[in-house]
Amino acid sequence: MSEKKMAIVLYLTRYTDKTSIIHLYTRDLGRISCFANGIFGRKSKVNRSLLYPLSVLNTVIVEKGDMYSLKEIEPILSYDSLIDDPIKRCMAMFLAEVMSRTLREADPDENLFDFLVSAIQSLTCGPVSPDFHLCFLLRLSSYLGFEPNIDGVGEAFDLENGIRCCPNPANMHILDGRLFSLFVRLVQTDETLTLTHSERQHLLDVILLYYKLHLPAFGNVRSLDVLRELFA
Repeated sequence: MSEKKMAIVLYLTRYTDKTSIIHLYTRDLGRISCFANGIFGRKSKVNRSLLYPLSVLNTVIVEKGDMYSLKEIEPILSYDSLIDDPIKRCMAMFLAEVMSRTLREADPDENLFDFLVSAIQSLTCGPVSPDFHLCFLLRLSSYLGFEPNIDGVGEAFDLENGIRCCPNPANMHILDGRLFSLFVRLVQTDETLTLTHSERQHLLDVILLYYKLHLPAFGNVRSLDVLRELFA
């Protein structure tokens, strides 16, 4: 059966000399992997340049049992600025890897898909904030089921339980002090928040630890070092 599906490209891997596997998150099927033949050949019907991480596409996917084949693709958004801008390009690689690690076995979720497309559109079409990735990670956590709960009292945040609490030196996963205050403002999407380079790096480490505590298979993000160098 063949029909058009809206999809986000996560990454591409070479399977054989003539076959590649395109890892996608689709609106209707969730996370899938598609075989595509001859992408690196001159006669390919699939334009490889459109398969950049975070590309949003209309695709023709042929389903055969548990297997999928990618036959046609059509871009939905223009990616010239994403490819030409080193900051946006690096940010896209980082976010695509985070999505790959968090959507490993994801079922279809239209609200999540629409959020991702909206975030990609913001990254692609406008000026990028140096805090974009931090805000993205926090908003994504709400769709994944572990949104930080900053309601209540206490001047600390328990990363393991995802709740606001009182400072406790015995708990190694407690966030307090100035980083706690900045974290709360970030969760609240305070538009007046201005972070130093050091604060931004520390908050990124905190949020990635938060992901690891709630998603044991999350692992280490390989593109993180490049992102750090970019904002150094």
